[in-house]
Amino acid sequence: MRKAERLRREAYEGAVEYLCAQFALLEEEFGGPDWAGRVGAITSGEPFTEEWYAAVLRLHESLEAGGLPGGLGLTTPMGGTEWPGPSPRTAGWVCPTGACSRVRRTEGGAPERDAPRCALVGRAMRFVGD
Repeated sequence: MRKAERLRREAYEGAVEYLCAQFALLEEEFGGPDWAGRVGAITSGEPFTEEWYAAVLRLHESLEAGGLPGGLGLTTPMGGTEWPGPSPRTAGWVCPTGACSRVRRTEGGAPERDAPRCALVGRAMRFVGD
């Protein structure tokens, strides 16, 4: 994979990770009649295809236009300084679609008894360590 494509992939992966980790806050503040459709275009699409990239970019731009500083973080730090920042990458739970990763950290790297459910797709996440 070329460096430019790897950097693009990492940026979009981070954006979807932020969306998943802050889903409830974002939906409460910025959700509206078209929220489900915008998010659905991301969750139903095959990650890292051109259509998927376009859907993530559209949501990012709509959040920025709606007043979220930095949107999903594709061009500036996620959520600016007033919103929760991105999750650090460490041992934790991985999105079941593979679109984002390590959205929930664990204490001491040990998995919780039951896998948390992904806020975006409603399926159980899988545990990975560093």
